[in-house]
Amino acid sequence: MSGPTAPLEGFSEAVVFTAAATAGAPAEPGVHVVADADGVPVYVGESENLQRRLRQHLQGNRQSSVLREQVGEELDRLGQEATAEEITDWLGRCKVSWRRSDGRRELKAQLVAALKPRFNRVTEQPRSGIWWVNQGQSFDEERDVGIVFAGSDGPQVAHHLNLGRMRPGDVVLHYRKGAVVAIGETVTEAVHATRPYGPVKERDEGWLTRVEYFPLTSPVPLAELPERNGDEGPFNSAGGVKQGYLFALDPEFAAAVQERFLDRWPAGSPWAAGERRFWLFQANPKQWSLVEHLPAMQPGQVTDWTVTRHRTEMNPGDAVVLWQGGPDAGVYALGRLVGRPDLRQTPEFRPETVGGQEHRVKLLVERHVLPPITRAEAQAHPVLSAMDVLHRPWAGTNLVVTSEQWWAIRALAPLEAGGTPVRWDPLVHWAARFAESVDLEAEERAYKLEIAVRLRAAADAVQGGDPEWPRLLRRAFGPPNNLTAWRMHAAFLTWVDENTDTARELLLGLWDPHRDVETAVDAFCAQLPSTVSGAGTQTNLASFLLAARDVTGLPVFRVTPFTTAYQLTGWPHERDAGPGDRYAEALAFLDAFAAECGRRGVAGLRDRLDAQGLLWQVLAGQPPTGWDTAKVEAYQRFLKGQNVDELGELVEQFRTETGYPAGRARRDGERAELAAALTPEGLADPDLPLLRRLAGPAYGSPGPQPGFNRLLQTEEDLARVTGSLQFLLYGPGDVVARLEDCLAGDRKLPGVGEAMLVKALAVTDAQRWIPCYPTRGKVGKRTILDLLGAEVPGGLSAGAAAAATNDAIRDLLEPHLPGDPWGMQEFTWWLLHREHVPEEPLAALADELYLSEDFLARIVGLLADKGQVVFYGPPGTGKTFVARKLAGHIARGGGTVEKVQFHPSYAYEDFIEGYRPKLVDGQVTYEVVDGPLKRIAATAQRRPDVTHVLLIDELNRANVSKVLGELLFLLEYRDEEIRLQYSDTPFALPTNLQIIATMNSADRSIALVDSALRRRFHFVPFFPDTAPIDSLLRRWLADRKPELAWVADVVDRANALLDDRHVAIGPSHFLKDHLDADLVQRAWEFSVLPYLEEHFFADPDQLRQFELARLRGRTAALDTGGEEGESVEVDEAS
Repeated sequence: MSGPTAPLEGFSEAVVFTAAATAGAPAEPGVHVVADADGVPVYVGESENLQRRLRQHLQGNRQSSVLREQVGEELDRLGQEATAEEITDWLGRCKVSWRRSDGRRELKAQLVAALKPRFNRVTEQPRSGIWWVNQGQSFDEERDVGIVFAGSDGPQVAHHLNLGRMRPGDVVLHYRKGAVVAIGETVTEAVHATRPYGPVKERDEGWLTRVEYFPLTSPVPLAELPERNGDEGPFNSAGGVKQGYLFALDPEFAAAVQERFLDRWPAGSPWAAGERRFWLFQANPKQWSLVEHLPAMQPGQVTDWTVTRHRTEMNPGDAVVLWQGGPDAGVYALGRLVGRPDLRQTPEFRPETVGGQEHRVKLLVERHVLPPITRAEAQAHPVLSAMDVLHRPWAGTNLVVTSEQWWAIRALAPLEAGGTPVRWDPLVHWAARFAESVDLEAEERAYKLEIAVRLRAAADAVQGGDPEWPRLLRRAFGPPNNLTAWRMHAAFLTWVDENTDTARELLLGLWDPHRDVETAVDAFCAQLPSTVSGAGTQTNLASFLLAARDVTGLPVFRVTPFTTAYQLTGWPHERDAGPGDRYAEALAFLDAFAAECGRRGVAGLRDRLDAQGLLWQVLAGQPPTGWDTAKVEAYQRFLKGQNVDELGELVEQFRTETGYPAGRARRDGERAELAAALTPEGLADPDLPLLRRLAGPAYGSPGPQPGFNRLLQTEEDLARVTGSLQFLLYGPGDVVARLEDCLAGDRKLPGVGEAMLVKALAVTDAQRWIPCYPTRGKVGKRTILDLLGAEVPGGLSAGAAAAATNDAIRDLLEPHLPGDPWGMQEFTWWLLHREHVPEEPLAALADELYLSEDFLARIVGLLADKGQVVFYGPPGTGKTFVARKLAGHIARGGGTVEKVQFHPSYAYEDFIEGYRPKLVDGQVTYEVVDGPLKRIAATAQRRPDVTHVLLIDELNRANVSKVLGELLFLLEYRDEEIRLQYSDTPFALPTNLQIIATMNSADRSIALVDSALRRRFHFVPFFPDTAPIDSLLRRWLADRKPELAWVADVVDRANALLDDRHVAIGPSHFLKDHLDADLVQRAWEFSVLPYLEEHFFADPDQLRQFELARLRGRTAALDTGGEEGESVEVDEAS
């Protein structure tokens, strides 16, 4: 543990903060110190029982300890409410040490004063707003993209939390290789994102915030910095730089750095002298089109611009937004002034000016914004909608923008460093279809490998000086080659025959493994005869011959498919490139194409040769046989450059499979009821039951909301809830800004996260918000957008991401489900279920269980009808086994299966909820603890895309009516809400939770099940005398143990003698993989007969007729035509 050592004298050696590692802590009074993963002390605590207190830190909810609460709140700032598991995981990355002390309070106070731990409430320090980031090799890439990024492969550590504390306008010092090389200004808050630069390696998911970089002309070496306070911020006790990524800087130290190097801070940067201004420069396309000239204005280049207004206010470092006016209006680039306006010659495209001069100013093009931020997007944006250019586009070329508008534009700009985005979706869509329909190995790969073998033989001959090499080369161009035009290669081969020595030198250079490919191709093509002309033709020939070097890594180039691919995707390419560059461009495209295919689930592309083959198949224009007319027509539209859109077909499939809009009217009614509680009048005089319903399944569940329900228990907290909702729904300013404030600002309610707030918005503003509440996770809006093949907005704060993903889904689905937000949500659930639940036919399960597929299908149908079934019958008929297997099938794809066993002492408090004692600081308190039913219901609410199953074994052994309580109502009325006995909160059974129960009929207690329970369950009999159980054992033996077929006869004979189906002998006694005659004997003697003893307790003599040998004898007698009761000898060993 780093930090000042003197205060920690006498403390134990620091250990990992886990239950196992801290088990040795004394159960005595003392003090403990927790340090984060970077070794920085973050918390000091004291307790009369150290062992117990450390255990409390590692378990329970946020109320278990101040430390858990503080860690949870800090993790919340990263985008959504942290779970108890995430808090414990974060603590598990920390270390803790302790010391026994009778004066523990005084010792704690001393340590708090010395260590300044941030999680001790009394010492919480204000944000400095100044950050130090150690970037090293990542500096160039992060600067080009304009971010700082902290990837994670597990729980969050200190620098992730620091990213969560960054705010727009904060200052960032960028440290690299021993010096501060840039100063930056934070543009956005942190969001969860995928690393936007490559190559992809590890820790590619993490936290990102956008930063405007200002590189220093003269970097500041570490040695020149003011004296550092060892072990604070990024510095260790020796003044060096710690390991780690992001640190808060001490304000006093930062002020000293700013003052010492005033001459080094670039113009426009946060610490530069003077006030920075923000401008919008507008291009009039009738005079000069920014869109047409943008390719020549690459990032890093300096250009100049006309100044007609504000010229005395412009200074170097001012920020510039480049806006194109007219029909394609929008933001296309960002820049920075590098001088002041002065008189220069008026460009030809400008109207004539006095003396042929006008004021112009130089600006540095910092980055392109492609695709542009359009006028429509700006008008819809809460901050950008106020821009002057939208209200007075005629006001000239130089307009003022605010710092907030500048930050908003930078936040909306794509994370790529610049350039036109490539349209991969249509191409990869059809690549996936061809990969499913075509044997690429046979159609594309095999013959190319054969050609490569022949070329390799020719290359070996050339390199070995074999005079036969021209003949071998000609053979390589023969069948099955269709990769080169015969006129071209015939001319080439003729030239080879006539110029053998020159051709040999040319080929040796092309095949030299030490030469880079581009250089080798250019050198080869430059010396080809005039009969082989044209860059495309020459590149085709060179690439064909390169198969001798590496056919899988250097596949053949052909002009037509690559040109078509570039056009369809918008891939940037140089039309007049030479052969080397042209081939390198094609290889880069194949790499990107293969990566995009892999990212979208197109499997099996092993190398560039596979990627080339798939690409050529897609672009050949020959649809595979077996495609229907609609798919062929859609494919032909794609080849013509028309968009592929299967969304309408998907929505129609959804309607067909689900019967939608069935149920919509009820959901609309629920929304109307909840909306009444959320009007300004309703919030001023709150209807508590209706507010509680907001946290339930009415109009879609936001998931378990214990925090929200807890806040409704006191008048004071209720006022906080209604106040925050009033602000969110009706407050001043933009709704996204209000949502941000409620998620992470002053209006945040403890334990209330994004899902709850977005539900309130969806209830009150159905014109915009759809009832899809989370943004992240398996059922979040980002996942939905990914399934729809849409771009997922990146680099956004939590509130902005919630709005942007909501709007993106709504825009996609509005044409297909107009004015129907609930239908959009139902469609997304259907889509998620379709994606997450694998196709597994019941036939396979039926074969495994030796049951009929029809029998299992009927049970699945019964579950779909009522949501719950009971399997009943005598013991040993496979009820529980079948229930478990069927539950696993139903819950495939990520659903949960939970099993409970009822017994005579089982109660409501065990099954649903009840009070349990809990020790808090040595005092016994009681809290309501959820039972298995509530737990799995909460899980089902969190994952509505899959089905979850609760198994109740031996339902009738408990007092069912008492155990189920209010559940009896909910079993019949799914999605209706009731108030539970102890927690007094609304509760409903999700429709995606199914229940399978089992009941033994041997004790006749099934007859005592009341009619209310019977009405709510479907009852499925499992009796040995009715299908499919009656022949199950016989089928199993015939398949697995045919030599023991007599066992089925014995069981049938015994059941005939019993003449009571409720106590019949089931097949499960004998369904054992290692079954043999000895095991049958043991099972009969120690399992079957003891079971029958209870049935014949009044007449034990009857039991003798059920002895195994006697039954076998009777069975054999019947089989041989003897009379029943006639003695027949039986081989006991058989």
